Amino acid sequence: MANLNRTLLIATYNIKKWFANPRIYVIVILLFFYVHFMESPIKIFSQNVHINLPPFLMPFLISSVYSGKILLLLLILLFCDAPFTEEEYPYIIMRSGRKRWYLGQIFYIYIAAAFYTLLIGIITALVLIPNLELMSDWGKVINTFAQTGIASQHGIVIPFDYAIIQSFSPIEAMGLQFILCELIFAMFGKLMFLLNTLTSRAVGAVVATGVVFFQIFAENISPKLTYFSPASWISLSFLSIDGTGRYPSLRYALIVLIILNIVLAIASLRVVLKSDIKVLKNI
Repeated sequence: MANLNRTLLIATYNIKKWFANPRIYVIVILLFFYVHFMESPIKIFSQNVHINLPPFLMPFLISSVYSGKILLLLLILLFCDAPFTEEEYPYIIMRSGRKRWYLGQIFYIYIAAAFYTLLIGIITALVLIPNLELMSDWGKVINTFAQTGIASQHGIVIPFDYAIIQSFSPIEAMGLQFILCELIFAMFGKLMFLLNTLTSRAVGAVVATGVVFFQIFAENISPKLTYFSPASWISLSFLSIDGTGRYPSLRYALIVLIILNIVLAIASLRVVLKSDIKVLKNI
C-alpha cells in the first residue's frame, strides 16, 4: 500500500504543476475556441428551429476532417515535456526508486489522457448552452443531420455519420469514443516518454507529429493504410463497426492499441532502469 501511495503521489504531483503551467491554459483556450468554431453553426440551427441538442456531439466532432489531427497536436503540446523531469527529480528518484518513479509517470500519462478526453467531452457539450438538453436518444437535430444533407446547407462541416447512430446508443458511442481517446492519447504520451528518455525532448514531439501527419496521408490515399495509422482510430467513422468494411474493425483497433500501450510501457521501463539519473535530469 505504501508503494502504491508513493506512486500516486508522484502522478498527482505532476497534475498539481498544471496550475502554474501557462502551456495548460493555452491548450484549454485553443481547444475551447476550436470546438466553439466547429459547433457554432449547429447551435445557430438549433436556435432557429427551436429544438435543443443532446450532449453527444463528441464522436461526430472527432470524425471531422481536421478535428482528430488538431486534438492530437494539442495532446503533443501537453506531453512535450516528457519524461516530466525537473531539478528535484533526482532526489525523488533516489527516495522512491526508479521503478516507482516510472510507474508514477505512467499513471500520470493515463490520468492526463483521461482529463484531456473528459475536457473535450465537457467543452463539446458546454458550447451548446443554452440549447443543450439531457435526453436518452440522439435527438431530432442529429438524426436530421445524419439522414439528410441539410447540415452542409447551413455551413456545418461536422459529419454526422449515420452508421454511428444506427450501431450505437448515445451512451455506447460516447463510451467507445472515450476508450479510444484514452488508449490513443496514452499511447502518444508513452511514445514521447520513451523517445525523449532515449534522446531529447524534441525528438518525441517530432516523431509524434509525424504520426499525426501519416494519419492525413493514410486517410487520403487508401483505407488499407489506416490499418497502420493508430491516430486514425480516434474516429469511429474510420473504423469498420461490423468488421466487414474497408477500414480496420473496432476490435482490431482496441486490441492493437492495448498491445502498443503495453509494449511502449515495457520499453520505457527498461530504458528508465538503465538510464543514469543525471541523464534523466538533463533531458
